[in-house]
Amino acid sequence: MIVDAHCHGAAGIDKTIVIPAGHSNYAQANAELARIVARRPDRLIGFASVHSQRDAGRIYEIVARAVREFGFCGLKVHAYDALPTREVCDAVRRLRIPMLVDVVGRAYIVDLLAPEYPDVNFIIPHLGSFMDDWRAQQQVVDQLVRLPSCVHLTSWTISSSLRRKPAFCGGLHPARSANADRSGANRMSAALMGALLVESSVIGLALL
Repeated sequence: MIVDAHCHGAAGIDKTIVIPAGHSNYAQANAELARIVARRPDRLIGFASVHSQRDAGRIYEIVARAVREFGFCGLKVHAYDALPTREVCDAVRRLRIPMLVDVVGRAYIVDLLAPEYPDVNFIIPHLGSFMDDWRAQQQVVDQLVRLPSCVHLTSWTISSSLRRKPAFCGGLHPARSANADRSGANRMSAALMGALLVESSVIGLALL
């Protein structure tokens, strides 16, 4: 089974993660997304979203409803909204779900969060930078080695620095993973099998 986190539906994808990003009311957006997921549970996996500042004080309530009532399997927090707070991290730890964090080039955020919450799976898209900031992308490659709770997605990652330096990426093509110590494909499979609650063998994400 191939699980896709960026909706490349024409590429032979079995399941797609869908997320209500960029909404002004995430409690409402999560409920709306749940109705969409309910129509195609064989193809869609829901991730909730929260705004860590606007939703402060009720983060757990919002995410718990998404997980327990809607059957969502994870949470996304986008730094363009607000950075993850301790309240957000405590909620995903308590609910035992992964958190997809778009750090928008600020890879140091991962070094602040992951050591404090080693039992939380952090998923970092775009190798840390959708804008192809090679400095952020090289930093998150290093994090793969140091932080076992982190998985980094390389979707929409075209950094020439990674293509020029395959040894820095553990000899793996950057579209699969980048890990100097262990097989990126195997590590991503193991993380997703537990984090996304997909019972079939997960090959990895379709990062095209």
